[in-house]
Formats: sequence, C-alpha cells, structure tokens
Amino acid sequence: MNISAQKLTLAIFFITLISGAITGVITIRLFNESNLRQNVSLDISTANTLISRVSTAVGMVDPRSTLGSPRALNGSIVALANVRGIATQNNWTELVKNVDDSIDILDAFLASFSGPKNEEFSLLLHQQSLLQFNLLIEQLSIISKQYNHDSIQHSQINLRILAGLALWIISLVGIAAFYFYQRIIKPITLAKNALIVDDNETLNQLGKHSAIELKRLFNALNQSHDKLEHQANHDFLTGLTNRYHLNQTIGVSLNKAYESLLIILDIDNFKNINDTLGHESGDVLLKQVAERFKLAIGPNDTICRLGGDEFCIFISNLTPGSASRRALNIVNKVQQQCIEPYEIPSKRISISASMGIAIYPQDGKNYIELLRNADAAMYRAKSDGKSTFSFYTLELTQRAEEQMQIESDIMLALRERQFYLDYQVQWRVSDLSAIGVEALIRWKHPTKGLISPDKFIPIAESSWLIEGINDWVLTESIRQLAQWQKQGVDCPSMSINLSAMRFRNSALIEQISNLLKRYEVSAERLCLEITEHTFLDSDPSLNENLQQLRSMGIRISIDDFGTGYSSLSRLRNLPVDEIKIDRSFVNGIENEGDALSVFESMLKLCTSLSFTVVAEGVETQEQLNVLKHLNCDMVQGFYLARPKSPELVIAHFETNNTKRLSK
Repeated sequence: MNISAQKLTLAIFFITLISGAITGVITIRLFNESNLRQNVSLDISTANTLISRVSTAVGMVDPRSTLGSPRALNGSIVALANVRGIATQNNWTELVKNVDDSIDILDAFLASFSGPKNEEFSLLLHQQSLLQFNLLIEQLSIISKQYNHDSIQHSQINLRILAGLALWIISLVGIAAFYFYQRIIKPITLAKNALIVDDNETLNQLGKHSAIELKRLFNALNQSHDKLEHQANHDFLTGLTNRYHLNQTIGVSLNKAYESLLIILDIDNFKNINDTLGHESGDVLLKQVAERFKLAIGPNDTICRLGGDEFCIFISNLTPGSASRRALNIVNKVQQQCIEPYEIPSKRISISASMGIAIYPQDGKNYIELLRNADAAMYRAKSDGKSTFSFYTLELTQRAEEQMQIESDIMLALRERQFYLDYQVQWRVSDLSAIGVEALIRWKHPTKGLISPDKFIPIAESSWLIEGINDWVLTESIRQLAQWQKQGVDCPSMSINLSAMRFRNSALIEQISNLLKRYEVSAERLCLEITEHTFLDSDPSLNENLQQLRSMGIRISIDDFGTGYSSLSRLRNLPVDEIKIDRSFVNGIENEGDALSVFESMLKLCTSLSFTVVAEGVETQEQLNVLKHLNCDMVQGFYLARPKSPELVIAHFETNNTKRLSK
C-alpha cells in the first residue's frame, strides 16, 4: 500500500474508531526481518475509553476540588518508561498491557485536576498530553523500524501516525470542550438546576459572577472607546487636536454676541526642509513647532494641526472689537517663536510662517466659511513675500474664486492643447547675428482670448499644475529644435524657462536626457533659465542637479538678474554659465545717469566672474548703442525682434546662413 493510501485508510479507521462503530479486539500482525510473525491484540475499548475519559476530565471536572496531583504525573512517566524497555525486548503482550496502564494513569491524572483557571488548565492539558504521547510514539517508532505492518483487519496501518493523529485530535477536542463547558454549558446547567430547586444562593452567585464579567467587559469597552476617541480627535505626530476636533469645537463655540478668531499658520518653505534634510527631520521640526505655537495662546484656546505643515488657532467668546488686537498679539508671539533656532538631527535652523486671519461673524458665518477665508488670507500673505500675515477681505474671496477658475482652465488647456510657443531671437552685440531663441509660452483661451503668462504662471506655480506646464514646454521646445534641424535651419541655442520646483526634482535630468535622445538634439544647444529668487534659499539638491545638467553640456542661465538681491559671495559660487540682466536695469541707460552707472557696475561684476551677459528689454537704438560701447555679450528685446511663431522666426537664421555663404 502506498503512503497516500495508508493515510486515507488511517483517517477512515480513526474517524470510525472515535464514532464507536468499531468494537471488540483487533489484531496487529507484525513481521520482523527474519519474517517471523508476531500477533498483538488491542482492545478497541481502550481507545474509546481514553477519548471518553479525557472528555470527562475536561468537561465535567469538579470546580471545587484542588489542583492536579504531581504523583499522577510521575506515575504516568514511570509507566511509559516501562514501555520503552518492553519495546526494545519485542514483548508485544507486555507492551499492550503497559499502554493500557498508561491510559489509566493518564485518566487518573486528568481526573485529579480541580477547577484551575481556564488558561492554566488548557496549557497543562496540552503539555502533559504531549509528553505522554511523545514517549509512546517514540517506542512505536522503534517497532516500526524493525517490522513491516501487514494489516489491521483488512488494511495496513502505521501505528506511529495513528498515535500522533490521536494526540492531535484529543488535545484539540479536549481544549475546545473545556472552554465550551466552562463558558456556556456549566453556567446554563447551574442556572437551570438552581431555578428548578429554587436555589437563591446559587442564583445570586451566578448573578454576581455575571455582574463581574459584565463590569470587566464594560471597562474594557470604555478603555477602547476612550482610546479610539482620542485618536479620532488628535494628530498622531504632534499630539495636537486635529481638523475633526476643530470642526466640532467651532460648531458649538460660535456665538453671535461675541467675536471668534481663526488663524491659519503655514510654515514657509517646509517642502525644502523635507526634500533636503529628510522627512524624519521634518517630523522632528513639526513636533517642536507644535510645542512652540502652544506658547502663543492661552490655556482655553484651541490649536490644531490641519495637516502637513499647516496649523490653526481658534479663540472664541471675544469681546466685540477685540479680535483684531488679539490676532496681532498672537501673530507677534508666533513670529518670535519662529525666529528662535530649532534643533533637528545634525542641523540648527530658523523658520518663518505665513498667517491668514478670519474673524467671526464678519468674515464667515460658520466653520467652513471661516476656514476657507482664513486660508485665502494665508495665501495672500504667501504672495506678499511670506513671513507675514494678512487679514481676510472680500477681495481675497473674489481673487480666490478667480484663481480656482484659472486652475480649472489650465487643466483643460493642457488636455486640449490650448498652449503654444512663440520664440524671441537673442543677438550677439558685436555683429548683430542671431545666435539663439528663447521659448515663450502663450495661452489662447477659447472664450477669453490671449491670457498673459504673468496672470496664469504664478497661479500654476502655487499648485501642482506648473509640473504639467513644465513638461509640455520642455518637450515642445526640444521637438521644435529638432524640426528646425531637419529643415536645415541652424539655431545654435534654445533657452527654456522652468520653474524652481522643477530644478529641485532630480527626475528632470533623466527627462531631459531621454528627450535629447528621442529627438536627436545635442545637449550643447540647450540653455535652461532659472530665476534669481530660486537661489535665495540654500538648497544642496538644487546645486547638485544644476551641476549634473552642466556636466551633460547644458548651459544654465539666471533670468531677471538683479531682482533677487543675491549676495556677491553667493553669486560667485552659483553653478551657472549666463546672467540675464533684468529689463528694469536696461531702461534709462541711454540717459547717462544713475541707471547707466548701475548697469555698468553689474556688467563688470558678471564679466569678472566669467559669466556671459544678456541684456533684456532692449527697445531703442540708443540703448543698443550703449550696450555695444560697454561690450555687452548678447541682447534681447522688441527693438530687434518681437516673439514670433516657429515659421516666422526661422527667417533670422536663414539670414545668418546667407551671410556666411556670401563670405
């Protein structure tokens, strides 16, 4: 018989055995290596007795008796030790007899248990049963190594597997039966008997027991409820209350007879901290900020973390007319807390916060309106230069609604390809030859017509939409450069404006590399423009990304130079190749006044640092003459060429080709 057939036969046999369908005596016929037969008789009632006695010991143990006797356990071990010796002597009759003795002793051991705690009894039952049967199995395995099993009635059966299966089933059944009896059958039986004989004492005991159990359960539920309620109302990181709690608090605190104050605080440039120092450092900073901000309010005021780096302060029941003064007082305290350095892992930094203020009832009639209007005021503070505050005004709502509409229109414009690029030529001053173009985004709205970049780019930069615009401008510019190459148009350089956020993302390097390979454009033809304001914040990742771009052969240019107040030491260490002086410094240089002196100083500074200099916004011949006299490298402006479509701008480069051929 193969292994699987043996297991199937064994399972059927044992199930039949437990059900009581097999009775009487079975004979195990064993053969040794010399093919000598030895018959061993086994009384089926022995197995049934074991099962019924274990069940009785588990389920019907007297709860008022004492704990089990160690003597019974010792007796079982001695009896089973005898089995070991008998098995090695091949004395089958004695083996069966000692197995019966062991069962009787095990029964006595189990019966001697008296009402242990459920957990203790279950553990002991399992451990002692395992000990008893493991010894038996060990001996049966000795037999199985020496003899082949022929049949039990009409089938072969492996005694070791039978004993192991018996152990497993009996242990599980016993433990389950014990729990079922103690928890369900016993209380019901006692209650039933007490009701029949009108045993008030027993009923009282059961009632007390039930009351204790119910009280324990009630306490556990209360503790779980309190924990869940705290988690629902508090921020897991800072321990402050959260947005949900704020909603509940404001809902019951607004009173038209008093003013209430809502201030939203947002940490400036927090994303840069996360990106450069890591999210763990950012979390440490948020915890410290939460503790500091609590010092700016009173014990009865509410401060919560809305999410990310946004916090909110709510104060209710203020005397009419006093909310503005209270707001200014809190703003001053918050700013003081921000100035003091924060200790984060391996770094000591200072921060700033932008704050928006809304006052009930004039700035909102409910929680939603107050929060929305305070948020609008906070973004106004951000646009005003950060590290400041702003009170809500009706104008902010109108502006916010307009911004939301523009954001929606931008998403639609990206899908429907409403954006397009014009190109403005850049000229070499010495010979006025076209040496490159700057790609300038344009938006033709289907109903509003042309929308100025000055109107939609700042809104896009305040949201994730700028990423979509960056991707489109970068792809379209490189594609157009490749198309000109195929047409034989020699455009040496393409300047592309990208947001500061894009330069901080290391994915930009891979993206540009893939685009250059895809369109077969040389990296030396690309110039990426970044605003001077971007360099005001020291950002190691920004410098690292710029260095990698330069190592590819791509040139880096600072756009609108002079408007960001860069220090000379900072300028000297910037990883850039080109400086574009803002048009505001070009305007008026033809008058030989202060404007000329300032421009000349800037030009000399940039030249001394080996930067290529581009003068933006040249609009007259006089300005061009001055720039020639000062030996400025390049110029760009309406006087020489306005931004044009790709089809029209190539005429300037065809002229260059004509000049070269004529020479």
